[in-house]
Amino acid sequence: SMRNISWARVVFTSALENSSRKKVVRAVESCLVEYARRLPTSLLNTIVQEAVAWNSPPCSGTRAGKIYYCTQASAQPPSFVFFVNHPELFDDQYTKYMENQLRKNAGYEGTPIRIYWRGKAD
Repeated sequence: SMRNISWARVVFTSALENSSRKKVVRAVESCLVEYARRLPTSLLNTIVQEAVAWNSPPCSGTRAGKIYYCTQASAQPPSFVFFVNHPELFDDQYTKYMENQLRKNAGYEGTPIRIYWRGKAD
Protein backbone atom coordinates (compact mmCIF):
# COMPACT_ATOMS: atom_id res chain seq x y z
CA SER A 1 0.00 0.00 0.00
CA MET A 2 1.02 3.60 -0.49
CA ARG A 3 2.49 5.50 2.46
CA ASN A 4 0.43 8.29 3.94
CA ILE A 5 1.77 11.56 2.52
CA SER A 6 -0.84 13.97 3.80
CA TRP A 7 2.00 16.43 4.50
CA ALA A 8 2.71 16.79 0.76
CA ARG A 9 1.79 20.10 -0.84
CA VAL A 10 -0.75 19.87 -3.66
CA VAL A 11 -0.37 22.14 -6.68
CA PHE A 12 -2.96 22.02 -9.43
CA THR A 13 -1.60 22.38 -12.94
CA SER A 14 -2.88 22.50 -16.47
CA ALA A 15 -1.11 21.75 -19.72
CA LEU A 16 -3.03 24.62 -21.30
CA GLU A 17 -1.86 27.29 -18.84
CA ASN A 18 1.75 28.36 -18.87
CA SER A 19 1.50 29.95 -15.39
CA SER A 20 1.05 26.57 -13.68
CA ARG A 21 4.72 25.81 -14.20
CA LYS A 22 5.68 28.80 -12.04
CA LYS A 23 3.37 27.61 -9.26
CA VAL A 24 5.09 24.22 -9.23
CA VAL A 25 8.56 25.78 -9.09
CA ARG A 26 7.53 28.11 -6.23
CA ALA A 27 6.05 25.18 -4.31
CA VAL A 28 9.22 23.11 -4.74
CA GLU A 29 11.41 26.04 -3.62
CA SER A 30 9.23 26.57 -0.56
CA CYS A 31 9.39 22.86 0.34
CA LEU A 32 13.19 22.85 -0.02
CA VAL A 33 13.46 25.70 2.49
CA GLU A 34 11.30 23.75 4.96
CA TYR A 35 13.26 20.55 4.26
CA ALA A 36 16.55 22.18 5.33
CA ARG A 37 15.22 24.21 8.28
CA ARG A 38 16.49 23.62 11.81
CA LEU A 39 14.68 24.45 15.05
CA PRO A 40 16.40 25.56 18.26
CA THR A 41 16.10 22.96 21.02
CA SER A 42 14.44 25.48 23.36
CA LEU A 43 11.61 26.15 20.88
CA LEU A 44 11.26 22.44 20.19
CA ASN A 45 10.90 21.64 23.89
CA THR A 46 8.32 24.40 24.33
CA ILE A 47 6.25 22.83 21.53
CA VAL A 48 6.63 19.37 23.09
CA GLN A 49 5.65 20.58 26.58
CA GLU A 50 2.51 22.20 25.18
CA ALA A 51 1.65 19.04 23.21
CA VAL A 52 2.12 16.84 26.30
CA ALA A 53 -0.14 19.17 28.32
CA TRP A 54 -2.96 18.52 25.81
CA ASN A 55 -2.34 14.79 25.29
CA SER A 56 -0.33 12.85 27.88
CA PRO A 57 2.17 10.24 26.72
CA PRO A 58 0.88 6.67 26.59
CA CYS A 59 1.04 4.31 29.55
CA SER A 60 0.85 0.56 30.07
CA GLY A 61 -0.16 -0.86 33.42
CA THR A 62 1.88 0.94 36.06
CA ARG A 63 4.40 2.30 33.55
CA ALA A 64 3.70 5.79 32.28
CA GLY A 65 5.55 7.33 29.37
CA LYS A 66 7.55 10.46 30.07
CA ILE A 67 9.32 12.75 27.62
CA TYR A 68 12.50 14.25 29.07
CA TYR A 69 13.43 16.45 26.11
CA CYS A 70 13.58 16.59 22.33
CA THR A 71 16.27 17.70 19.91
CA GLN A 72 16.55 17.97 16.14
CA ALA A 73 19.12 15.38 15.12
CA SER A 74 19.34 16.42 11.48
CA ALA A 75 17.76 18.32 8.64
CA GLN A 76 17.10 17.00 5.13
CA PRO A 77 14.75 15.40 6.14
CA PRO A 78 13.97 16.99 9.50
CA SER A 79 14.61 14.31 12.13
CA PHE A 80 13.71 14.67 15.79
CA VAL A 81 14.89 12.52 18.69
CA PHE A 82 12.69 12.34 21.76
CA PHE A 83 14.45 11.13 24.90
CA VAL A 84 11.92 9.19 26.96
CA ASN A 85 11.78 6.74 29.85
CA HIS A 86 10.13 3.79 27.99
CA PRO A 87 10.48 4.05 24.18
CA GLU A 88 8.33 0.96 23.62
CA LEU A 89 5.27 2.79 25.01
CA PHE A 90 5.31 5.43 22.28
CA ASP A 91 3.24 3.88 19.50
CA ASP A 92 2.45 5.04 15.96
CA GLN A 93 -0.60 6.97 17.15
CA TYR A 94 1.43 9.13 19.57
CA THR A 95 4.18 9.52 16.97
CA LYS A 96 1.62 10.87 14.50
CA TYR A 97 0.25 13.18 17.20
CA MET A 98 3.73 14.65 17.82
CA GLU A 99 4.34 14.99 14.08
CA ASN A 100 1.06 16.90 13.72
CA GLN A 101 1.96 19.16 16.66
CA LEU A 102 5.37 19.94 15.13
CA ARG A 103 3.74 20.80 11.80
CA LYS A 104 1.04 22.92 13.46
CA ASN A 105 3.48 24.91 15.61
CA ALA A 106 6.70 24.95 13.57
CA GLY A 107 5.73 24.49 9.93
CA TYR A 108 7.52 21.88 7.81
CA GLU A 109 4.85 22.02 5.12
CA GLY A 110 5.58 19.79 2.16
CA THR A 111 8.35 17.75 3.74
CA PRO A 112 8.49 14.45 5.62
CA ILE A 113 9.37 14.44 9.32
CA ARG A 114 11.17 11.59 11.06
CA ILE A 115 10.61 10.96 14.76
CA TYR A 116 12.71 8.64 16.91
CA TRP A 117 12.01 7.60 20.50
CA ARG A 118 15.13 6.86 22.57
CA GLY A 119 15.60 5.74 26.13
CA LYS A 120 18.05 7.71 28.23
CA ALA A 121 20.50 4.77 28.20
CA ASP A 122 20.45 4.38 24.37
